[in-house]
Amino acid sequence: MHDAHVNGVLQALVTNTPSIQGAAVIQADGQLVACHLPQSLDESRLSATVTAMLPHGLGMAAALECGKLEQLLLTGEIGHVLLREAGPQTMLCTVAKPNVQLEALLQASGSAASRISRILSSMSFLATPSSERSPQALYEASGFTEADQTLVTQIWPYIRTSLPSIVDRFYQTLEAEPQMAALLAGRAEMLKRVYLTWMESLFSGDYGPDFIRRQEDIGKAHTRAGVTPVFFAAGMAFLRSVFPPVLRASIPREDLAEDATGAVLRLLIFCQQIVDCKYTQTLLRLEKNVPKAK
Repeated sequence: MHDAHVNGVLQALVTNTPSIQGAAVIQADGQLVACHLPQSLDESRLSATVTAMLPHGLGMAAALECGKLEQLLLTGEIGHVLLREAGPQTMLCTVAKPNVQLEALLQASGSAASRISRILSSMSFLATPSSERSPQALYEASGFTEADQTLVTQIWPYIRTSLPSIVDRFYQTLEAEPQMAALLAGRAEMLKRVYLTWMESLFSGDYGPDFIRRQEDIGKAHTRAGVTPVFFAAGMAFLRSVFPPVLRASIPREDLAEDATGAVLRLLIFCQQIVDCKYTQTLLRLEKNVPKAK
């Protein structure tokens, strides 16, 4: 597995830090997640060496009562090797020349390791079906708090009359795109009603398992209809651009409008992460079922 996002972090680490020659992300079982190494350094050899070193480092940390192992620095005559934790059972291995500034090496590697840990956590999160995650885990991932849920429900009287016009504007945008116009032909009015019902449900105050399942159903329906993740993401981007001015115009109190805007934007993130997860699962399943060329 070579992840492009993680590899981008490694490339930036090597490019932006003088005297760093290469970097790799390696799991404790020896699996290489991504690497950006010079030709002189074989990735399989590096992976095997790191995997062999790690138990000794863990043993030393335990024996000396140092707590959880965060990093190991090996300094040799012609260079340095730094191992830095980059998530559960995952290490960032950075290879540097002997003239590297150790402070810069530690700081750059630490920043890269934090970014990699977030990327890998996100990948793990998307790989887990929404139905297998608690609502609380989904709230935390999107930042959609209990206070947000209460506030979104409270602004319903202010926003309800604006929703039909938002739906009309959205479908005008869709019909301007030939591919979407073909999908909407003869069905636009019916789909508008469905979309309006979904938007009204955003302000219902119910964001538990039933709400999550309804968002997953949207992902399933879009996949069946041939609506790609790009179009769905564009639709959510449209709502994120439309809601703030509508909320400011609809809610008389400026402070309430500001708080409501943040809450609604986080609610949209909450919905999008569920639908995106369903897209991811479907696409991975389809990819797995495609016959390999012989």
